Amino acid sequence: EILEQRLDLRTVDVETGLKRVTEEIEKIEPYGEVAKVQAMRYFRQLRQMVDKREKQVLAEIAHSCEERERELSTQMNAMLVQKEDVQEAANMCGDILERESEATDQELQDEKEQILSRFGHVMDQMYLPVSGAVKFIKSPHIEIMKDVVSRAGRVSSKVDVVLKDTPSLTFGRFGRKNGEFNGPTGMAVDPSGHIAILDQGNSRVQVFDDQGKFLKAFPTACKISMGLDADDDGNYFITSWSDECVIKYTKTGELVQ
Repeated sequence: EILEQRLDLRTVDVETGLKRVTEEIEKIEPYGEVAKVQAMRYFRQLRQMVDKREKQVLAEIAHSCEERERELSTQMNAMLVQKEDVQEAANMCGDILERESEATDQELQDEKEQILSRFGHVMDQMYLPVSGAVKFIKSPHIEIMKDVVSRAGRVSSKVDVVLKDTPSLTFGRFGRKNGEFNGPTGMAVDPSGHIAILDQGNSRVQVFDDQGKFLKAFPTACKISMGLDADDDGNYFITSWSDECVIKYTKTGELVQ
């Protein structure tokens, strides 16, 4: 009878597993389509942001060029006026030099002061060399952007992983005695921190302390039990596959009708 129950349980496990795998296979295509739509929307938004920024930078370049051209044109006109003033001052100096032998010292001094009064500001004004270049700065650098873009968007798929590691607590072995098991199918931790094990093959629930020491056991009323849980009051709930119901037991192991 015990072997038959174990085979029945294994059949249920296999059928349940096949059902879950079938469901997951059916989800692949619709989930993939949703993922594609989300990816296209994401990268479309990225392109829109890049295009928008490109237009902004191009507009800034055009504005900077126009502004620089105005500044340089203003400076050039001022320099042309200065050139004319300097040329006129030079011509006046030339006239003075031609009449130097005929004019008195006072006349020469007066004409010199007249030239300085009229063109003195031209003598003091200086124009530094300027550049009209408008440059584009790659910021962040293209290599950094390549790294960022290469990591834009990720694909995640749900995978069932079985972790293999050294257990922190191991107790029990196959058998019928207290602390032994025959096809355990469920486990729960009650409010006291005790560990309850649904010992399906022996039709009972065994309770242990947090170190795996046997405390008590009580029989179950179902032929094939599949799961075990405990509430905040310490009551136990067993899922019965054979009876297609959930059976409640008190924390002392009494069946709740």
